[in-house]
Amino acid sequence: MENIKFLYKYTKGHRGRLTISMIMMIILSYVSIMPAKYYKEAMDNGILTGDYEYLKKVCMTLIVIYVLKSILNYITSKIFIISSQSIIFEIKKDLLKRVLKLPMTFFEGKETGYIMARVGETDKLQILFSQQTFKILISIIEFIIVLYILMKYNIKLTLIALAIMPLYYIVTSKFMGNISKISMELMEKGAKMSGKLEESISGIEEVKNLNIEEKETKKNIDYNKEFVKTAIKQGILYSIGMELLTLISAIAGVIVLLYAGKDIIFSGFTIGGYIAFANYIGKLYAPVIQLGTTTLTIQPAVNSLKRVKEIMEELTEEEKNINGEELTEEIKKIKMEDIEFSYDGKTKVLKGINLEVKKGEKIIIKGPNGSGKTTLMKLLLGIYDGYKGRIIINEKNQKEIDIKSLRERFGIVSQKIFLFNDTIKNNIMYSSKEIKEEKYKEILKKSNLEKLIEKFPLKDNHMITNNGQNLSGGQKQLIAIARALAKGADIFIFDEATVHIDKETKETIKRIIKEELKDKICFIITHEDSFDEIGDKIIKLKNIEEVSMFE
Repeated sequence: MENIKFLYKYTKGHRGRLTISMIMMIILSYVSIMPAKYYKEAMDNGILTGDYEYLKKVCMTLIVIYVLKSILNYITSKIFIISSQSIIFEIKKDLLKRVLKLPMTFFEGKETGYIMARVGETDKLQILFSQQTFKILISIIEFIIVLYILMKYNIKLTLIALAIMPLYYIVTSKFMGNISKISMELMEKGAKMSGKLEESISGIEEVKNLNIEEKETKKNIDYNKEFVKTAIKQGILYSIGMELLTLISAIAGVIVLLYAGKDIIFSGFTIGGYIAFANYIGKLYAPVIQLGTTTLTIQPAVNSLKRVKEIMEELTEEEKNINGEELTEEIKKIKMEDIEFSYDGKTKVLKGINLEVKKGEKIIIKGPNGSGKTTLMKLLLGIYDGYKGRIIINEKNQKEIDIKSLRERFGIVSQKIFLFNDTIKNNIMYSSKEIKEEKYKEILKKSNLEKLIEKFPLKDNHMITNNGQNLSGGQKQLIAIARALAKGADIFIFDEATVHIDKETKETIKRIIKEELKDKICFIITHEDSFDEIGDKIIKLKNIEEVSMFE
């Protein structure tokens, strides 16, 4: 029922079209029943009586019926294709919106490719809105009508045909559970396979540097091998189920032929009557066959729906922070009181952190890898909220502040800054509101990007490719600084921003912090001592038990 409610809300705006197509399918159902009657007429009153003119009239009628059937089939198919694609688009749009707003805890331990594969599973929902699925409802109406017609033709044959129907249910129910389990397993393995492949490709430079192409290839092949094994299991199970349904239909036809032949020989049942009966019996079995085959084909879509709903039911950062008050004023003061944090609820990363920072202060944060330097900044940004203690922003508890308005006040320059496949200018302006050209040029000057841009023929319209592979580390950092300046941030975080860059760029960054950001709060995470001279406070994170701070 919950699945139906979930899907039903996405049919809004398409219900008119779907209703029209349903009506047309009912008409189509009636049209599909008609040929059997005319085949009987053609046989009994045309061929067997030698009336060729009557036979021609019946055949012309049949042609008209089949043309009409094709037209109706085309129209309903077109409506269902448009509706299903539109509905899937709406679901995928909402899913993408939600995924990008989910907290970091959702992404931990999941490769990008895995998440992309999970989002891609929405495409499998198309069958739920297909003509094939809706035909199940129509076939029930056909069943009632055809059952009445068959009873009029031959009650005994009809009862024999009905006695065979439970076999369809037995086969369907037997295979449905197994296919459901395997299809769920197949989707999970497919997502993991995509995740591993994406990891190998995104880290291809490191793979080549370490000379481990063969090792990574083997890992990907192993994931692919497991996926193929499961796919084979699903395919074989599905094939067996479908073949059994086909076999039952064939045997049912033979049994009907046997008893119909007996009635033709001994009881006066006509050949035309048998032809009509044989045509109608397909309609009698249609609901069961449709239910059986559609159940087998629809099960992967149902499983995809469950997995899509899992993500849709995850709370976004905004939903967790729904009562947060918008931060409208400049951040002039930050205070951390007894901060304690653990990722897994067991091992503490931070403990007993106390810190007060005022406008214009530059805070140098040092410590070995794993001491919680970057984690401390993530807590400040509200990326993780499961910490103990309090973070006070301008006398307000951080957990009571709207998270989006809080992050608007931060500019980040990190060792692993991400640049988009776009122009230099668009990368600088990516998270900023529209600013005037004079302000933009001032940002280029402050970030020392003027000289860099002059080197490119297209100036700031130079395209950045593959996360900045066509730029040096220093150039990427300068663009990141310009991006933060364009944002108009109150607080700047330099997270290992000077790693793997030349001395000149380091001095440029130091100058920017001292001169251009003199009225801003700056957190500088570094292993180097060269930035100590511009720091107002230096925090050394040695371990979770000991935090020393000195001015």
